[in-house]
Amino acid sequence: MAARMKLNWKYIEFKGADVSSWRALKKVVDLNEHAGLLTDRAVYIIRVRRPFSFAYDGGHSPVAYIGKGQAQKRITSHLRGWMPELAKKIPDLRIRIYYCEPKAPWHGANCEGVEADLIARFVETYGGRPGLFSSLIYKPFWRFG
Repeated sequence: MAARMKLNWKYIEFKGADVSSWRALKKVVDLNEHAGLLTDRAVYIIRVRRPFSFAYDGGHSPVAYIGKGQAQKRITSHLRGWMPELAKKIPDLRIRIYYCEPKAPWHGANCEGVEADLIARFVETYGGRPGLFSSLIYKPFWRFG
């Protein structure tokens, strides 16, 4: 039987056109208030805000990436990669990064398990892993509503 774990999700948000580097991100988001994002135990989900989403084989999702640890390195690569390209095409694009530090009282940190579960659920729902950025940029995005 799988164990259940309560996750305390927090997030940062910024306008995609305003941020293209880690330094720029620190100007628009007070990372001191979000120190949990930068721990090695953090699990994070990078997504776009509605009304936008990405076209995956199994449907549309706002999720672009699911990861764990090394958030500064990973987010910096996204800030230099697909985010500015997408922000050029969608000037009002907003990015939200959810994060948590999963801990089980009997096991300690469990970021690997939580990341694996999130990716598995995403694959079940959308038919593949999030984060195929080279193809996502050129796939059509969808506006809800």
